[in-house]
Amino acid sequence: MERTLDWILDIDFDNVAYLQLDGKQHKFSIDNLYIKEEENKVQYMAFTSDSGLMLEILNMACEPGTTNIKRYSSTIQVMDKQGKSIEVTGCGNYIPNYGLNDIYVLDSVPGFEFVPGSFTQGMPYLELHVREMKFMGHDGCNNISGTFINELDRLEFGNFITTKMFCSTNPQFDFLTELAKVRSFEHRKPRLIFLDEYGQVVLTLKKVD
Repeated sequence: MERTLDWILDIDFDNVAYLQLDGKQHKFSIDNLYIKEEENKVQYMAFTSDSGLMLEILNMACEPGTTNIKRYSSTIQVMDKQGKSIEVTGCGNYIPNYGLNDIYVLDSVPGFEFVPGSFTQGMPYLELHVREMKFMGHDGCNNISGTFINELDRLEFGNFITTKMFCSTNPQFDFLTELAKVRSFEHRKPRLIFLDEYGQVVLTLKKVD
């Protein structure tokens, strides 16, 4: 009868990975992390002087026998320098960046010039609630809200809801349309820079003091 191995992997993609496998803890440096991305799958590989770690994450839901369904099906393979390996499977999620949890006001938009008085109802802003993966705010005319996804540097907004006030003197600028283009971000405190799928700047926001 095959024995089930208990394991927990805690990985900081900028620093180190800790793997607890069957009561033993393994530490892997992420200094030379190798990443291989394919459609609906990504592999991460890291090494120590005497062992290696491969983490494969599939973009598919999985259920580890509980009511707590995780988003990603994961496979971990640990190899030693003699070539022996152990492979385990399970489920997990990326931990969101709680440093994003704040209020940000629009700072700049490429190709668009404005001053604080340009928007009759005040400057557009976003309030990000990372734990709930929800946002609320104002587009300079209407209240807005919706949801977002954050995994590593990935950031995407959706499920938009807005009120329908008409502001005839506002600039021809659609905040939600620009948010829909966002695919990733850079956090250069106090600024939060939103990038599109090509890595081009869409919006720059600034943390409210």
